Amino acid sequence: MSQNASIMNQGEMSAETKRLHDRIISLETDVMQNPTDISNITELANSYFDIGNFVKSIKYYLRVLKTTPDNTNILIDTGVSYFNMSKNDSAIFYLNRALSIDPKHKQGLYNLGIIYYNLGKSDEAVSQWNILLQIYGNSKEAENARKFIKQISNQSKSL
Repeated sequence: MSQNASIMNQGEMSAETKRLHDRIISLETDVMQNPTDISNITELANSYFDIGNFVKSIKYYLRVLKTTPDNTNILIDTGVSYFNMSKNDSAIFYLNRALSIDPKHKQGLYNLGIIYYNLGKSDEAVSQWNILLQIYGNSKEAENARKFIKQISNQSKSL
């Protein structure tokens, strides 16, 4: 569910959570029966990510990466999972790995900036976001990056 999504009533939220948990159970069974089905493993990792179980999402993302080590989307999702567990060195490693394969990956640039920003590394964050702005100037990510850059600029002016 998007962070910007409006608040749902409790019944809808429970139904969505139940649907995800039911899907995870089904995918777990599918993955046990066919442990090489990358599509199901990826969907299982994404489902665990969606419910905030980052330990399990990482477990399955890493399994996918054994077969497709240059999958930039999986590398980024792995990095974001590590970030959500406050394992910033691992998060940076996976995002940098993705960006070494695809230096223009929109989510990679944006998310690496977020990690640097949260670590108080404003110069590194702005550097990532400036690349993002040059390539994807009209995107939602670029709009958010501009807000962060402005916030950093305002903070440095007040010092």
